Amino acid sequence: MRACEPKDNHPSRTFRSTRRAMLQRAIASGLGLCAWTSNGLIRSASSIEPCPHEAQWLSPSIALSADGRPWFINRPTAAVVHGGTLLVGTPAIEWSDSSAATAGPPRGEARGGAVLLPNGRLRPITLPPSTLSWMSPIAVPNDDSVADVVWGTHPDTGHFASFMATALWHARFDGERWSAPEKIAEADAIWWDASSVAVVNVADVLHVVARAYDNVHSAQPWSGAIYARWRDHHWSVTPLHPPHFVPRYLAVFGTGDELQLLYTGTVREGSSLEFNALARMRSSDNGLTWSDPKLIRRLTGRNGYWLRADSLPPNGLQLSWVALPDTTSDVSRVEQLVSTDGEVWRDAIALEVPGRVSAYASVDSRSGLHLVLQSMENAAYTVNWRLEGWSSLTAIPADGPVSTPTFLRIAGDRTLLAWNTLFQAAVPNNSSLAPHLVTSQLTETCRER
Repeated sequence: MRACEPKDNHPSRTFRSTRRAMLQRAIASGLGLCAWTSNGLIRSASSIEPCPHEAQWLSPSIALSADGRPWFINRPTAAVVHGGTLLVGTPAIEWSDSSAATAGPPRGEARGGAVLLPNGRLRPITLPPSTLSWMSPIAVPNDDSVADVVWGTHPDTGHFASFMATALWHARFDGERWSAPEKIAEADAIWWDASSVAVVNVADVLHVVARAYDNVHSAQPWSGAIYARWRDHHWSVTPLHPPHFVPRYLAVFGTGDELQLLYTGTVREGSSLEFNALARMRSSDNGLTWSDPKLIRRLTGRNGYWLRADSLPPNGLQLSWVALPDTTSDVSRVEQLVSTDGEVWRDAIALEVPGRVSAYASVDSRSGLHLVLQSMENAAYTVNWRLEGWSSLTAIPADGPVSTPTFLRIAGDRTLLAWNTLFQAAVPNNSSLAPHLVTSQLTETCRER
């Protein structure tokens, strides 16, 4: 057993390793042998005792194909399938390996995504049949180890960068083959960005909600959100457009037939119109009908970004979102409400983050709620929240700027922290940079005694 070695834990610094060393670690094991922890200690993985109290992240490794080729998958989402875990994002590129590279821009092949195999390697997959391009595909797990994938399209691919779709599609992937894609809905404009829409599976019913408006495809023009539910292999689509309903970020949470559609945006409360608020709509029949919006919390300033809804064991709900700094501050805040019954809400301790947050994701586990935050200054941090409060910010160990960090739930009920980092092409006299997908696995261990 190796003794713990103290490391610098200042949030502005990271644990450094070279691209070659990371590649060697990835080739050797795919998982790494050391763990970096919220208290700044490095330890051997063999010394970790199973205990659901302290969160640790294994040393990061570059995601590689079986033949050693690195990957770039932008904003990946994940779902367990037969034989591994499906990873999808746009774009998904499998780079040429170093030995085949030549001077000039990095070369790679566009893929639909990849299956993360049990040995830690990635197996390329194609796009669904008859799909030439897709916008922000979101993979959702299903109990039968088949992934549901929902994505947007626009007739002009120039709109992909702005995440503005005119149609939503759905297909299933079983680990080897895609089902035939099915068009879910059309509208004049659908804001289709994985960070602001809701796609969840509740009791074997798939729910999809996104901000939208339409003047052509419906009997009457409407503006609000498009809601679709998939049950018993059939889609039903309902525009949600109560008066003054303008959602910016959406989340769906529920058990059985009881659902809550939570959002930040505009809501009417009595005679007052709140342009910046946290609100919700409820359904008691699994999405067939919805109540009018009800105010939960008024928000002020540049507030209400990246709304997340996570479970609070045993039966509660925790909402978290980001407030960006104003002209008098350079600190962002993660604000949070918790409830044990969905009716009475209480504030949790806010978390301050240096700089302007530009990406945010969360995942809940036995060791509490985990957040990953990226700032405009290209720094990225992880933090853990339990009922007793926040852990300290821990910088993600990276050799370069961190892009679009997120969490992935993979086979074996494991959690990965994934991000992309720019690396210089391993070719003499070549200054081109290529983004590489990097992952680190969550372990939950006993606290230091």
